[in-house]
Amino acid sequence: MLYDLFLVVIGYIYVLCIILASEFLRLRLGLGIEVTRKAIHLFAGVSVVLVFWFSSVIFPLLVAGGLGLLTAYSFFFQREGVFSRTMVRGLERDKEYAYGPLYYIISIFVVVLFFWSHRNIIVASTLAMAWGDGAAAIVGGTFKKRHFLLGSSRSLEGSLSMFTFSLIGCLTGDLLASYFKFLHLSLVWIMSECFLASFISAMTELLSLGPLKSFDNFTVPFAAALSMRLFEFFF
Repeated sequence: MLYDLFLVVIGYIYVLCIILASEFLRLRLGLGIEVTRKAIHLFAGVSVVLVFWFSSVIFPLLVAGGLGLLTAYSFFFQREGVFSRTMVRGLERDKEYAYGPLYYIISIFVVVLFFWSHRNIIVASTLAMAWGDGAAAIVGGTFKKRHFLLGSSRSLEGSLSMFTFSLIGCLTGDLLASYFKFLHLSLVWIMSECFLASFISAMTELLSLGPLKSFDNFTVPFAAALSMRLFEFFF
């Protein structure tokens, strides 16, 4: 148990260090708050690799649950501070957008809870969301030239980035799981599973429109995790 609690502390420290380092660099370079949010999106989810060493599902849930409560507290009380400023900024402009970080944490909590016996899926689906959706937001927001659907902000560039970086995230999760003996599939099957999950992730992000747009932080990893589980079950 002491080892598990040590990993819990490591998880908290890692995420808080990502927030503090991103905010420090943002202030030093005079950048917008969006930079910090995107950095958190891209890098905070990497802490999910700790699931390979936890002995019980309770402990990773403590990490995700604790961060979720801290985020919810920031929304309700909006106290001044780095964490609150990063998470709550944008609430007055776009409520659904501002809740994105909370959906991010809830998605990790749910995926850990439902797929604990398949830890490769937990890591792969979380990294697909963290890297894929994060890259899509950056690339799509930078270029955003060709739109797939009328009235949608989803672009061809963003969706291609979503697929590419989701694939990288899925492969990272499965290859790490294979290395630590949590997954016993050939490289061909791993590639096939990750390709499917990445395609599902990209399509889920593309079709998250209207009120569901900011909710893709939840739907993307869950859709990826479910597709991977079905792939492993049937094949």
